[in-house]
Amino acid sequence: MGFIAKRFSFNRIPCEKYGLRIYDIDGKRNDATPFASTGELITDVIPSKGQSLFYGRSFGKPLEFKLVFGLDPQVLSMNEYLDRYEINAIASWLTDQDQYQWLEIEQPDLEMIRYHCVIGELEPIQLSWLPWAFTAKITCDSPYGYRFPEKFHYMCSGTTNISLISRATVNHLYYPKMKIQLNGSNTISITNQSIKNTEFRLSDIYKSTSLTINIDNNSGIISANDGINMYQYFNFKWLPLRRGMNKIKVVGNCILDFICEFPANVGG
Repeated sequence: MGFIAKRFSFNRIPCEKYGLRIYDIDGKRNDATPFASTGELITDVIPSKGQSLFYGRSFGKPLEFKLVFGLDPQVLSMNEYLDRYEINAIASWLTDQDQYQWLEIEQPDLEMIRYHCVIGELEPIQLSWLPWAFTAKITCDSPYGYRFPEKFHYMCSGTTNISLISRATVNHLYYPKMKIQLNGSNTISITNQSIKNTEFRLSDIYKSTSLTINIDNNSGIISANDGINMYQYFNFKWLPLRRGMNKIKVVGNCILDFICEFPANVGG
């Protein structure tokens, strides 16, 4: 389905700031787009047999869709339209970004979902030769949207068993962010027993208390609050979560947080 919302925000700035809202205009519609999450089929053909071989799917194509929006009819006067200064301000807001930003669509079934994206194209829509609206091409950083961040907080002592449910709606491994606050242990082991060979381990850390360690498993980054190089203590095995239930064993004394923005296969 396409969007049925009236409002959106981009880079945490609401469209109301520019007097805009989502709608269909002059044949430009917020129609549903194909799911990029289906991937591209990787196949080969045996000519002599006329048989097609299926090797899998490639998921390199990001989610793309169109967003149509323009001046809010409720605040329009009879002769109002977008002048060049307003067009410049809107274009700067949407296209002057040098990295992916968050797009949020305000409708009930997207209350907990947002898109990490850039505006690739911005096309004015004119009525009677006057600009009233835009069509924007949204290009995401993946085939999916994302749920808003969720924190899972655990007090770990000795050996602690955790049951963590991944709310991802895609069947790929998800690599969360973690924060570890040491509490007397200089070795911390975190193993996802629901996935083979997934022990995240920090061994013989020089300081066992008052050290906070931040881990981005997806980007492969570990940092500590005192600036120490944590890679020298690391076994270089990043911790993933699978969709659904994850049985996790933690060995060591620490306060452990998982910070998750689960991918959501909602299309555009």
